[in-house]
Amino acid sequence: MFMEIMTTWQNGIASPDQGQDLLNDWKLRRVGVLFSRQKGGAKNHDMWVFLIFFQPADQIQGIRGDLVFPHIEVDMNTETPNVFHESNNFGYYYDREDDIKDLIAYLVAKLESQGTEFLSELADELFWGWGTLLKDVRTKILNVTRRLID
Repeated sequence: MFMEIMTTWQNGIASPDQGQDLLNDWKLRRVGVLFSRQKGGAKNHDMWVFLIFFQPADQIQGIRGDLVFPHIEVDMNTETPNVFHESNNFGYYYDREDDIKDLIAYLVAKLESQGTEFLSELADELFWGWGTLLKDVRTKILNVTRRLID
């Protein structure tokens, strides 16, 4: 099966002297996921095969620096939780921003350790990026509204 997802990415800061304006510069990037469940395999277990395709950065307009993917990581073994997780446990959500290389390494590590259970967490992480984008847009709208009122 194939699924195409529109994801939110931020322009990373290429160098500190470029200023903070790039932190709020959002870009949309298409990600395609081709997946298949193979019968048999090693030890006669079913096996999932995933191929993930990222839209090349040179096809995205207005990129300055590297694109980073904002998402969350959940630590369920924490002394200081900040969220109640769906598994009826307390956990801690960390904000992460990974470039494409680190994101692929993160996805591989999570799929190897958690298998297909990670897919529901991945959906949460995709929505986290969209939520971060919407929060940023809301803040900009409120700033414009305040300037009009003043």
